[in-house]
Amino acid sequence: MNFTDAQLDAIHHTRGPALVLAVPGAGKTTVLMARLARLIQLGYPAEKLLTITFSKNASLDMKKRFRDLFPQLESPHFMTIHALCFQIIRQFHPQAKSIQVLADKDYKIRRDLLTRAYLKHSQITPSEEKRDQFFQELSRAKNLMVPFDSYVLDKECKTAHFHLIARDYEVAKAKANLIDFDDMLALALDLLSRDSIAKKVQGAFDLVQVDEAQDTSSLQMRIIEKIASKGEVFLVADDDQSIYGFRGAKPQDLLTFEKDFGAKKYYLEDNFRSTDQIIHLAKTFIQANKSRYEKNMLGHKGQGPDVQLVDLAQPQDQYDFIKKHLKKNSRAAVLYRNTVSSMGLVNAFSREDFSIRQKEARFFRHPILYDLLAFMDLAQNPKDHEALSQIYYKMRGYLSKKMVAQAGRSRGNVFVSMASTPGLQDFQKRTIYEIKEDFIHLSALSPWQQVRFILKDLEYDQYLMDLHKKSKTSLDQLYSVYNHFMEIAKACKNLADFKGRLAFLKDSILQAPEDGPLTFSTIHGVKGLEFDQVFILDLVNGEFPSLQSLEDPLVLEEERRLFYVAMTRAKKELYLLRPKRIFSMPTEKSLFLKEVGKILT
Repeated sequence: MNFTDAQLDAIHHTRGPALVLAVPGAGKTTVLMARLARLIQLGYPAEKLLTITFSKNASLDMKKRFRDLFPQLESPHFMTIHALCFQIIRQFHPQAKSIQVLADKDYKIRRDLLTRAYLKHSQITPSEEKRDQFFQELSRAKNLMVPFDSYVLDKECKTAHFHLIARDYEVAKAKANLIDFDDMLALALDLLSRDSIAKKVQGAFDLVQVDEAQDTSSLQMRIIEKIASKGEVFLVADDDQSIYGFRGAKPQDLLTFEKDFGAKKYYLEDNFRSTDQIIHLAKTFIQANKSRYEKNMLGHKGQGPDVQLVDLAQPQDQYDFIKKHLKKNSRAAVLYRNTVSSMGLVNAFSREDFSIRQKEARFFRHPILYDLLAFMDLAQNPKDHEALSQIYYKMRGYLSKKMVAQAGRSRGNVFVSMASTPGLQDFQKRTIYEIKEDFIHLSALSPWQQVRFILKDLEYDQYLMDLHKKSKTSLDQLYSVYNHFMEIAKACKNLADFKGRLAFLKDSILQAPEDGPLTFSTIHGVKGLEFDQVFILDLVNGEFPSLQSLEDPLVLEEERRLFYVAMTRAKKELYLLRPKRIFSMPTEKSLFLKEVGKILT
């Protein structure tokens, strides 16, 4: 293997804390492997060398790569921080055998525990969106090591009564001897606070390497400090690629690491992935961030084709553009800020002969889809009280909880039942019967016509406007979601056909090949990957960057890092796409597109 002088300097670092700042495409994994091999050749026992990775897949990949590169050497340890903490708990916790770790398959248990706590303090059953929001906030609070009573004051906290719900949820979990992955970290840190245990764990490892250190949280960093004997820790990171703030990642820890630990600092500034055009754009763009290490990324692939900034009329035109510009025998990725952007993509490409690798299917759980299906179900079955409960406050008519409760006491037509609510005035009864006629009319329409009727005639658009104001979700993004479902509905004859189409699209994603030449993914989903062609979609303000980031400089810095990560996935060609209109509404060009335009002119 051939190495640059900068890579060799990092590889030859033997003792003491170190921070390696590696730009995208710098070959950091190979440097980690070569350093391990050198340490073993110097006499360090392989079993006492630990490399902590960001994900399970990364640890498996590193383990395989080390064996392929150095088959004659014994393999050192590669594991995630969660796997390490699980080993510590299993070895040192007195009740280890009775503790059950909640995995992804145990979501129903977590959901039921949360629902009870939610009902107690908010008097409502949380929607799937609310549950996801709570669990994300709970994880962030734990990883930041912030008490629940303090976290509820954080501007990132959107769950009402978060501290009370979190407290009761945690108590219920503890009574059942259940822990989640974040509890695993906290339990391990608690065990490591005992000198006798800390010394035993430290004695197991002479040197510790940490890959993707920019994505470690405060909690994870404290654990790493505890296990790294005498500060023998080797961090490999790029603060410009720290994109997991919502999980509690703190790139600020990297900015103080050199001073706090007396660490030696190395720079890997050679990018062996991208063309000079892409490198110049990316390194100039990220300089707008203030909290970062200054780096000078250098290229080795030549100038390459121009980066293309493309304005298109509608979101659907983006998909036609991509189809036209895809090249045979080329690995390509279509990237987006939010999963909702993939809805139209999947629908547009499902009828084409493309081998697609789709990274997730979360948009089939989008609240707007649940609302649309509830409207349609109620139109088809006016006795569907569950559907009414979901949408009664999201349409015209000012229907109340009291009316809906009255409908719940009857098994008949919900509109007739609501009209019989005691104490209603005549105009309220007339409104209910008018809405009843609206739903009769709705039942006779095609799915595409239904989606339009729900938005305008039933005034779901007013609910979207209220949601935009309350949640600070971009109105463009909400209408974009709605537009995607309208496009899917266009080719459907009836409700069964629409539901069947949604099921087909979901199945096509879940069954997609892992090695397809075309990848659809959020930017978070392709961290560490590279592609010949990269297309970034929906570059409008409110979508990317997010509405919240336009009002908060710190959040904007993370959004800018995310855009930087997206651009630096590209090896040869980079396309930045923006729809001028979404649902006939004009969009505002992304702040990032404006910045890129200035750099390229």
